Amino acid sequence: MTPQELTKIQGYLRRVFGNKAFTVRSLPKKSTVAEVLIGDKMLGQLLLDDEDGDRSYQLGFEIVEKPQPLSVTEIELSV
Repeated sequence: MTPQELTKIQGYLRRVFGNKAFTVRSLPKKSTVAEVLIGDKMLGQLLLDDEDGDRSYQLGFEIVEKPQPLSVTEIELSV
């Protein structure tokens, strides 16, 4: 994925979810995979599907049933 594509997708995610903390960044040596973060927390991976000449993207992330405990930094930021 090009830097322009990543910027466009990042803007799209920010608009759709109303959250300016979304960041999309490329992975070294993996041109078809990017990381999607909210702040400094990884949300999931963005995968490029370029099959049959139709360019599309898949966002994959996991929803954990039990929330993970907050770190000291997260607790301090929430106060």
